[in-house]
Amino acid sequence: LGARQSGAPLLRFADLERDTDLVELARNVSEELINAKSPAVEKHLDRWLGTRQFFLKS
Repeated sequence: LGARQSGAPLLRFADLERDTDLVELARNVSEELINAKSPAVEKHLDRWLGTRQFFLKS
């Protein structure tokens, strides 16, 4: 990977072609968690995303 690659550090190691199934699973699980409106999920999203949560709904 290039030294100037941007993005979340853990995603820098993903190979989107190789990891398609894993990426799709993560997307589906994340949608379920967001839609659950659980206080624990809301707290976690607030901690990690703050005001950027609106990106998840687009």
